[in-house]
Amino acid sequence: MESHKGFIALVDISGYTNFISGHNTDAINDKLSQGQAHAEHIISDLLEKVIEELNGVLTINKLQGDAALFYAIPDDPEKFSETIIKRLQNSFKIFNQHINDIKFCET
Repeated sequence: MESHKGFIALVDISGYTNFISGHNTDAINDKLSQGQAHAEHIISDLLEKVIEELNGVLTINKLQGDAALFYAIPDDPEKFSETIIKRLQNSFKIFNQHINDIKFCET
């Protein structure tokens, strides 16, 4: 088996389960309620922003719910580590900016 030096990154939105279940106000027969469907759309939108920022630096391997698994096998891992750290930091910034953009009501 050939070995490689590379990177694995798991992006996961904390509070996902509470957020989704908190929007389940009128579920009937295990169907998604309108609130729950809206919550799923918000999570997908937020995760998409992060994926867009990491695209081209990391390769997406798997998407599941609120999580995305990425990897990279660069030619120069040491030089690449600087790039990946900057992109990950920027993805946090973009994620938080987008949360503020879509926030319309505070309770």
